[in-house]
This record gives sequence, C-alpha cells and structure tokens, in this order.
Amino acid sequence: YQDAPEKGIAALERAIAVDPCNVEAHCLLGEAYSATDRPDSARHFFARALALDTTSVRAHHGRAKGAYQAGDSAAAVASFQRALAINPDHRESHYLLGMVYMRLGKLRSAARSFQACLEIDHDHVPARYNQGRLFMRFGDAARARAEVAAPSPVPKAQAQSPSPKGG
Repeated sequence: YQDAPEKGIAALERAIAVDPCNVEAHCLLGEAYSATDRPDSARHFFARALALDTTSVRAHHGRAKGAYQAGDSAAAVASFQRALAINPDHRESHYLLGMVYMRLGKLRSAARSFQACLEIDHDHVPARYNQGRLFMRFGDAARARAEVAAPSPVPKAQAQSPSPKGG
C-alpha cells in the first residue's frame, strides 16, 4: 500500500474493526498516519496500542518518534527509554534517542546512544556519521576520521567458514 496509503489505512481500520485488540494493527495504523502527516491520529493509535499492551516496543518507539517530530524532547526521551527498557537491542530507538540528546545539547548522552546503535548495527550510516560529528565537537579529529572510515566487520559465518579447496 505504499503507492496508495489511503487504501492501506482503510484496510488497517477494517482489521481493527474486526479485532479491536490487535496491537500490531494499531501500531501499523499509527505509522501510516505518521507517514501521511497526521500526527494527531498517529498519537491516538499508538496510545491505543499501549493501552492494549504496555510492552509493545513498536508502540513506544512510534510514540517517541511522534514526540521527537513535534519537538517534545522530554516525551521523546521517556518513550525511547521505555522502548529500550523492553528491548535493549532496538537499533532505531538508540539512534533516535541520540538525535534527541543532540537536540538537547546532551552530547555525551548522544554519543552513548549512537555507540549503542553501532554495537547492534555496525553499518548504521546515520549513527556513524553523527558519532563522527560528535567526536569532531569533542576535539578528537583522529577518532572522528576513524569512525567515518571504520570498515564493516566480517560476519562470523564468513570468518569461520573454511576457504574452498581447488580440485
């Protein structure tokens, strides 16, 4: 439904009408409303998802993104932290929490959030870029250059597999 978001929204609304306790459908509808620039509707459906399941990382993350986009940094931090308390490996929550901290001028906290994101996904380009920017602001140009030039790690499966033998 990416080419026809209104059809996707209508389908999700029908799914919720059939199963009003479907947390995933509420989250998807919140994301769809957010993507179509209807933040009030997005907030409503993320709140409904959380009323159904307070442990929904997707709902906390969606609520946090909406707060971040609306400029409510305190609410964004709180919701990203809730998402990360439930799932400490949620890469995008770490990344966006870093962005909120940058907005607030809490640069050390931002650097920790970007680092946590990079520990989960070494190739997360926006986190790597912002981490490098922070190192420059901290006066550590060598570390900033190293961050930008950091090679991707070799996946464990590749590193451990024997090389093919000729025959």
